Amino acid sequence: MKSSKRDKEKPLNSDLVINKDFFKDLIKIGIDGLLGLTLSLLLLGVLRHQSILVILCGAIGGMMPDFLQFVYFKWRHEPLVSLQKFHIWMHAKRNLKNKPVLGIFYQAVVVAAVFMLF
Repeated sequence: MKSSKRDKEKPLNSDLVINKDFFKDLIKIGIDGLLGLTLSLLLLGVLRHQSILVILCGAIGGMMPDFLQFVYFKWRHEPLVSLQKFHIWMHAKRNLKNKPVLGIFYQAVVVAAVFMLF
């Protein structure tokens, strides 16, 4: 994200800067969330006849850690500090920014694994 200040030495000190790039990032995040929700509703709701409430709860649960990360950047108190430590620990240490094909491959593997589970 262009609207963030990353501290590689101490990731808990990273911050979110609200500037013009923040709003561009917010639009990208919004589109990503809406696309994910739309595909979930289409694939699970229409094709698999799952409850819309269950799909929405899953989507909200999936997006909540990212929302709570934003809250952490603006209010650094427990339990958000512990949650942020866990969030940092869960994210991959490998940077795929210059390797888009590898990133797409990993994403395809995850999507295929999810479909196999269903």
